[in-house]
Amino acid sequence: MPQLTPEQAIEEAKSGRLRPVYLVVGEEHFYRQQVLAAMRKAIVGEGGASLNEDQFVAGEVDARVAISAARTLPMFGSRRLVTVRSVERWDKGDVEDKETKGVAQKPLEQLADYAVAPPDT
Repeated sequence: MPQLTPEQAIEEAKSGRLRPVYLVVGEEHFYRQQVLAAMRKAIVGEGGASLNEDQFVAGEVDARVAISAARTLPMFGSRRLVTVRSVERWDKGDVEDKETKGVAQKPLEQLADYAVAPPDT
């Protein structure tokens, strides 16, 4: 997957040509917030809380919970926004059981498996 600048990611959001998965990283909190704000506006609109938005903090929930939310079909819209903050917390080497394969798998591996073939929504 090609790397994008914050400006390119924001432009994709404004144009409505969104990819199914974005990994927003960087030291500049300002740019991360700008990208997330553009994504949120493009997906759920300007309003407050939405049925099509979930926010998680890695380490406070299992990766399976976030992935399940991302696989949930949107309600009254064409897309869902699922945000997971502090993903590096899942890189501690903790292993979770992956229900579908019956084997233990690290949370970031589960997320990578999801990212290979995410739903368009």
